[in-house]
Amino acid sequence: MTDTALRDLLRKILGFFLLIISLPFIIVFLFGYVLYGLGLNIAIWISWIPRGKSILFVTSDSPVWQTYMDSEIIHGLESKGVILNWSKRKTWGRKPNLAIMAFRYFGGSQEFNPVAVVFSPFNKTKVFRFWQAFKDYKHGNSAPLEQMKSDLLTYIESKT
Repeated sequence: MTDTALRDLLRKILGFFLLIISLPFIIVFLFGYVLYGLGLNIAIWISWIPRGKSILFVTSDSPVWQTYMDSEIIHGLESKGVILNWSKRKTWGRKPNLAIMAFRYFGGSQEFNPVAVVFSPFNKTKVFRFWQAFKDYKHGNSAPLEQMKSDLLTYIESKT
């Protein structure tokens, strides 16, 4: 067996053992992550849903989507939603806030603005990411944005 083949074999064995050793930590992390999401859902079902709030809107002061989001999406649904403005995130503060915690969990780290998150008791939380649709809209293709808007409104109508 050559030196290179022996090194490759040792790397594979070491990688396998590292995977076996780290697997319990990965499982605990994933379990905690799922449990945290379930806790957020339950907290929202208990605190928002009875007050008629079932949607989290996150938008910003972007000239690309601010007017459209305000007039076409949020207007008329603001009584059913909690609104966060990403452009004003420095004023959100450091205190735990259910809306901010839900945004950070369900919004993710990519294409999170603008987004609508719809909560419905005992149903999977549905996330509508508008970023790509607005990117297409900016380049003259409004069909994805209109489809996303239609999907959101249809989903909200079916859950309320």
